[in-house]
Amino acid sequence: MVTTLLRLSFRLLGCFLFWLLVHPHSANSQCTAFTEGTIVAQVGSWPGDIRVQTVNNCKQAYWVNLNEQVNPDFIPLITPKPGFTLAAIQQCLQFVNQSCPDGGGGCNNPPQLTINSTTCNGTSYTVYFTVQSGVTVTASAGNVNAAGSQVTGVPAGSNVTIYATLTAGCTSQQTASSPAGCGGGTVDLTNINGYVGINTLNNGGSKADGEVFRLAVKGKVLAEEVRVRTGWSDFVFDQDYKLSTLSTVERHIKRYKHLPGIPPATEIQANGVDLGKSQTLLLQKIEELTLYAIQQQKQIERLKKQLRQISRR
Repeated sequence: MVTTLLRLSFRLLGCFLFWLLVHPHSANSQCTAFTEGTIVAQVGSWPGDIRVQTVNNCKQAYWVNLNEQVNPDFIPLITPKPGFTLAAIQQCLQFVNQSCPDGGGGCNNPPQLTINSTTCNGTSYTVYFTVQSGVTVTASAGNVNAAGSQVTGVPAGSNVTIYATLTAGCTSQQTASSPAGCGGGTVDLTNINGYVGINTLNNGGSKADGEVFRLAVKGKVLAEEVRVRTGWSDFVFDQDYKLSTLSTVERHIKRYKHLPGIPPATEIQANGVDLGKSQTLLLQKIEELTLYAIQQQKQIERLKKQLRQISRR
């Protein structure tokens, strides 16, 4: 009787050990070693090593040299690195056109999420979406109204990413862009406290050189005419205007690398160009050049007169 029990025990133990050899670990326990960026295998000398890369919450087999997902046709050529097996690699990593394996951290059926439309509301916009039931919806901006299938209050001129999560590691995402022209165009100024933004949000915070601007435009502006009310430079022709000598101007240029009264390049790069002030300064320099030309012409005429007098002697 004892002998029979011992034989039965040894047989059961042998079966258990054989099962361990065939199934050493569950998929989830095996896959814990497949961490991001780990080199798990090699295929000859080219394309080379295979590493772990997580894409859309799924661990994928990626070529190190090519930076793209591995095609399953290469599986028979794979040589696992120490500590990894071919079976574990297939159980834990996703190859091209395959579903994400259970051990890969993803899900075979990600939740369905579709962005339907967007509407502009002045300085913000609303995104309308469709999503399957039983998921949690979050967004990178704005306020999520899951019952109404919309995200409201997204700042105009910015993008928003919507996430639909079924379970941990099983998420879909879609990104919506601000409607064209949202935040600008014909806007009731009283609705935004007297500030206008085109392709950008302007609530009085658009500043340059400490100044606040009523209109802020993100992008280029095309117009048939721009009129700026500003001062002008006719004071250069006043009798009491002190015109610097050319030698003084030369010394200033050598020292500061720009004309007197003209802002340096560093200031323009930091704060931009004030069109009215810039035109006034440029005209001032043109008028000063005119005065220099008149002075030189008078000097030339005096020299000519002196030459004629000398030639008559």
